[in-house]
Amino acid sequence: MDPQLKLWGTILGYMLLALTISACTSLWIRYHLKRNDLHPRRAIKKKIFNFKKT
Repeated sequence: MDPQLKLWGTILGYMLLALTISACTSLWIRYHLKRNDLHPRRAIKKKIFNFKKT
């Protein structure tokens, strides 16, 4: 096997692995944010609303 082909295969393999891990992490974070209902905008609005009440 040609060393240059092996090098490009390794580079592309690691890039594919990184993209897969990134996609899985992104989906996992979105899933858990939706389940726990911890959207930053709502949390900020609640803090401002509670601050105005007092």
